[in-house]
Amino acid sequence: MTIALTTVLAAAFLTAGTSASLADSPEAVVVSNTFQETIIPETSVVATDDEVRQVMTVKNLVVSGLTLPQVQKYYPGTTEAQITAIKNAELSKPQLFITRPSCNNVDFYSVVRGADNFEWCFANAGSVNVSLGGISKVCPGNNKGRVLWSSYGDLSTYYWSYTRGPVNPRNTCYKFDGVVEVSVVQIF
Repeated sequence: MTIALTTVLAAAFLTAGTSASLADSPEAVVVSNTFQETIIPETSVVATDDEVRQVMTVKNLVVSGLTLPQVQKYYPGTTEAQITAIKNAELSKPQLFITRPSCNNVDFYSVVRGADNFEWCFANAGSVNVSLGGISKVCPGNNKGRVLWSSYGDLSTYYWSYTRGPVNPRNTCYKFDGVVEVSVVQIF
């Protein structure tokens, strides 16, 4: 795919003291005058087992749909009885460390479902465990953040999207190559 970017647009994504070339950049497309980069495993960073454990509990993994062997990848001592207890318990929502405002402006960090463009918005620094399926893109708005995601074909491998934002224009979004499951939203 041919990428046509102006020097001004390319410079907007560089921080002081850094340089980049289009040859080093992941595949990108320009859609309605808004720069979008496709988020795929090759443009993400595989989360280590320790990183997954830092942001995902056994309960989070079970709620996300992982099987016992998949949960045991991160928590080897987990038993079938624990999984059954979690599934049978009334699951309360995780404590929010970041806020979930109404999506009434483009300044918020948003996660967008592909089927109907429904968006979940997040604000303020922190991390929150979510279980958002069918996600097609993230829009950082006036925030610096990332998401922990997995593809429907492999829910046991998690990826951190690159940290993005704040962006200008604020309606800049980064799309996934297909729909994915987002498990954690982090805003810095």
